[in-house]
Amino acid sequence: MSGVDPRTYDRASRHLPLDALSHRDCRWPVNDPERGGTILFCGEAVAGGRSYCPHHGRRAVGIGTEGERTAHRSLLKAPFSTVQPPETERTYP
Repeated sequence: MSGVDPRTYDRASRHLPLDALSHRDCRWPVNDPERGGTILFCGEAVAGGRSYCPHHGRRAVGIGTEGERTAHRSLLKAPFSTVQPPETERTYP
């Protein structure tokens, strides 16, 4: 559901209370209840033991920090490692 406005998607979700969710239902909260109110969850289908449906799974993962986004550039510039591999045979006293 990429390209779908998040608010539109949340309004169209199943709006289930926690006790109505099964292990196959998305656990993304879709409302902002008043104090003491019932929190409702998306309830759409999840896959592979995940907590969120594909739409909310994408929303849950951010773009990362600047360092995370540019780490691959640092690795490409890094010289080859000077760390020596471990000895193949060990001698014990």
